[in-house]
Amino acid sequence: SEDTVVVTGFGPFKNYKINASWEAVKLLPSMNIEEEFGIKLIIHEIPVTYGYVTENVPVLWRVHNPMLVVHVGVSGLATGLTLEQEAHKSGYCKTDVEGKLPPRNEVGSGKAEVIRPLFDVEDVCKEVDNTEIGIPTFCSSNAGRYLCEFTYFTSLNIDNLRTIFIHVPELNNPFSAADLAKGIKAILRILIKKLR
Repeated sequence: SEDTVVVTGFGPFKNYKINASWEAVKLLPSMNIEEEFGIKLIIHEIPVTYGYVTENVPVLWRVHNPMLVVHVGVSGLATGLTLEQEAHKSGYCKTDVEGKLPPRNEVGSGKAEVIRPLFDVEDVCKEVDNTEIGIPTFCSSNAGRYLCEFTYFTSLNIDNLRTIFIHVPELNNPFSAADLAKGIKAILRILIKKLR
């Protein structure tokens, strides 16, 4: 069976009427990724609600049994592709688009307070930086304690060998959705090679 890769972006929230993460992710199917990498690509838009993530992210894992899950989110602080190195279980005090918080301000699943990917995120950063995609790549240890980090923890808790989170800048600041998609594709190439 072919290896499946799931890539998610987020829907609109707050000032982000158009979310750069989904704008970039939805271009991926037109970029010849399945043929080039020999995988099946699934893309999925995640609404910015804690309830949806809690219910549906585990379902994505169960249904697709992916070799890799890549969550992409937008950050006003990002100036390039930012690979997140860890996620926290608790401390989620910012309400989602429905005005809701998660019970006890934490991810319901998982025992550890912090989970990190089992592969070396800094290594991946360096490799992407060497691909000359024209977008700087950074590592970060602060995923923002909002839906992005909540989603990241949820997936890392399911399988922290096969999960990464990428923050992208707002659209056209200065990178277009197509630029960002090219960067995401470069990261996919490196991670698929690592995991095979």
